[in-house]
Amino acid sequence: MADIPVRIALFVAGRLREGFMVDRYSEEWAADLACIEGARRRWKYALSLLRSINALKRARAPRRAEAGGAVTRTYSHVNSKGNRYYLWFTTVTLRGGEEQTIYYFAKSPSGMKGSPAQLPVDRVVKENPRNGFLTISKKKY
Repeated sequence: MADIPVRIALFVAGRLREGFMVDRYSEEWAADLACIEGARRRWKYALSLLRSINALKRARAPRRAEAGGAVTRTYSHVNSKGNRYYLWFTTVTLRGGEEQTIYYFAKSPSGMKGSPAQLPVDRVVKENPRNGFLTISKKKY
């Protein structure tokens, strides 16, 4: 599709060489070429928008959890400063050999070393009022 303006330009150049009603059609051909070039630019812009939308959809798509392979949605929270953070977890082994799950917030929705996490039922999100730092702690009943 990108070579259509080139084909029209070659056609116009051929007709100009032949002296085919140059005065009558030269302005129309120039207008047609400008119109086609504008349409090509709009099409290119629309394709770039479509690529951006698809990239956003991929970033927001649910990720598979490592254990069990079930589809989960990453928990996100917006702090008082307006920044969105995503909840992640990782399992670490303590010195005594016991395994413990650590939850943390990150700005990135993907590409972290841990796995995306849902907020556990027995936890609540707290925010430091001075710096907007997010933490989770156990609910107090």
